[in-house]
Amino acid sequence: MMKISLLLLLPLTAVVVIASTDEARVASARVESCSGCSLKRLHEVKRFIMEDLQKYENTVFKSIHGRRPELILLDAQDNEIDRIELSDKSREQCNELLTSRGFRLKSPEGEELKSSKGDEL
Repeated sequence: MMKISLLLLLPLTAVVVIASTDEARVASARVESCSGCSLKRLHEVKRFIMEDLQKYENTVFKSIHGRRPELILLDAQDNEIDRIELSDKSREQCNELLTSRGFRLKSPEGEELKSSKGDEL
């Protein structure tokens, strides 16, 4: 019985290891979208792109005419790991996507200056 239980757990362990290595490989993210057309109808996604995306480390926006909004996750060599459609997401869900993939908010410039001045003393 014990051997059977262990054999059943092995595939689950393999799935967890594979998922962890994929997430660890994510180095940056790019959002591609038309800057006007489709975003005019997607108020939540537009606010995420225009107001929130720039607050995260290692993220950029690329305007592509006619493109529906997508989050593209990249590894350290800029190879695509995953592509996620954002049209059906809320602003909150878009932010959760980034944080769940390990993206952190940039620290405010004032704090960086404060700590660098403190280091000089």
